[in-house]
Amino acid sequence: MAGLGVLQILECMAHRHLERGELVPVLTDWQRPPHPLYLAYPQNRHLSTKLRVFVDWVEALFATDLGKFSDMSFKTCP
Repeated sequence: MAGLGVLQILECMAHRHLERGELVPVLTDWQRPPHPLYLAYPQNRHLSTKLRVFVDWVEALFATDLGKFSDMSFKTCP
């Protein structure tokens, strides 16, 4: 990175740079308030298989890989 400032980013998006030492965590005692993530899609009587698979995949992703981020929650909103 160019050393040009401070940014707020999800750890999962910056982990490679953190591991390489290209980014350095600051303000580690501070956490931002929880921010839910919504997945919005048209309300139909039946979801297409593609959309249902995608919704299930996103739910599983946030329940496992990103579950370590306590400030994230996931809600589906048909």
